Amino acid sequence: MAEARLPKPSRLDWMLQPARDVFRGLEAAIDRRGAPALAWMLLGLVLSFWLYVPVHELSHAFACRAAGGEVWELEVAPLYGGALLARWFPWVVAESEYAGRLSGFSTGGSDFVYLATVFGPFLFTVFPGVWLLRRASVTGGAGAFGASLPWALAPFLSLTGDAYEIGSIVPTWLPAWSAPETSALLRGDDGFKIAP
Repeated sequence: MAEARLPKPSRLDWMLQPARDVFRGLEAAIDRRGAPALAWMLLGLVLSFWLYVPVHELSHAFACRAAGGEVWELEVAPLYGGALLARWFPWVVAESEYAGRLSGFSTGGSDFVYLATVFGPFLFTVFPGVWLLRRASVTGGAGAFGASLPWALAPFLSLTGDAYEIGSIVPTWLPAWSAPETSALLRGDDGFKIAP
């Protein structure tokens, strides 16, 4: 008897998996609880985002320091606990034009430290993010599903921010883009400000 083999997922299947997970979670929560589930999802999303922002920004700082860099200023808006964090960490400033931003740091010229600094918060994408999103999709927990979204979808939410910054570092290793003046034009944490 021949062993049955499952078809190998295509690249398109792999790329569409995050959207499928989100829609499956929405469907599970709404099918089980109807309209009140939307309110629970929204509450979970808002509370989780409020927690996600300072954790995300602190993760940049801790990743920078863990990789050998220095941090002297992390901006966190007061709405997201900037004043409270400033009491605990001398390098946190309770103001920002963004929700938060690591504005004063040094990588010592190391792209490894730079990549680690930018990538740090994405460690939370797989756990608790995707884990909680998939669990809530199975159980139909609307609040938990909403709470999972900022964590699980962080790479997509930051396409013009941190994800852009990670993507802007690698091309500057190529000879055509490696000159300091060219590199400075590409690298940054706000794709909208860098775009011509």
